[in-house]
Amino acid sequence: MIDLQYAAGFFDGEGCVYISPEGRPCVSVTQKRPDVLRLFREDFGGRVVNHDKKVSCNRWQILSREEIINFLEAILPYSIVKTDEITLGIKCAMLINSQNKGCNPHSESDWAERYKIRAEMQKLRPSRRMVNLQSARKKHRDSVKEKCKFECQLCGKSLRDLPISDHVITKDDLLICRACNFTRFDQSKKIITKEAIVNAMEGRSVEEAAKILGLVRSSLYKKRMRLGMVKIKPNKIILTKEQLLSVSKEKAKDQAKILGVSRRTICKFRQKYGLSK
Repeated sequence: MIDLQYAAGFFDGEGCVYISPEGRPCVSVTQKRPDVLRLFREDFGGRVVNHDKKVSCNRWQILSREEIINFLEAILPYSIVKTDEITLGIKCAMLINSQNKGCNPHSESDWAERYKIRAEMQKLRPSRRMVNLQSARKKHRDSVKEKCKFECQLCGKSLRDLPISDHVITKDDLLICRACNFTRFDQSKKIITKEAIVNAMEGRSVEEAAKILGLVRSSLYKKRMRLGMVKIKPNKIILTKEQLLSVSKEKAKDQAKILGVSRRTICKFRQKYGLSK
């Protein structure tokens, strides 16, 4: 078992407590040699990963609630440099509900408390990864939601208790739900008929027709395939024994022309049916 005083001193020099933008704590120790990191893994769990292959840098990290709390509480009495960071890490890990798994939404008070702890961590250890806790885009989205009173502007549905993934902000700064966004997207799709494609391609190349219809060449080809305007060649060529026998008296070149295949394909099927000498 690793000595706790040694673990605390090693963590003070090489360790880190990080809180993600989602308010999730992570504890890690970075070191070039993985021997010491394996001792941390044996006693406190977690995993050892190769952090940077160019300089052969390894990292031990723990993400689960129980492992973070057990490790930080064990080294807290012996830590000198990072006591405040360890305390905030324990505080943030305690907010994680062990029964809250998967996509269960958190309450607004939980998010507010996590962001508060993250802001305190930023003051202790400013870094690029923790700058701009709330970006200008997020502030704008929040202001639009408050302006619309967390209600869909198309169907009137309340979005306050729904996850953030169901909140859609349009270009006109309107809040709508995901279902209304799908219907709005379907209505805005350009419908191109078979007659429009025929008129656009009359006496023109495919590229010119695609420009007239406002499409790229690949999209025009897909639409033509759906409408049955493109003849699709069969992927597999199958010759029957009767077909080969019917042209057996002809020369090899003539056989290929009559059957519309290559001479190599004819030889292949002749071997298959046992007709080759």
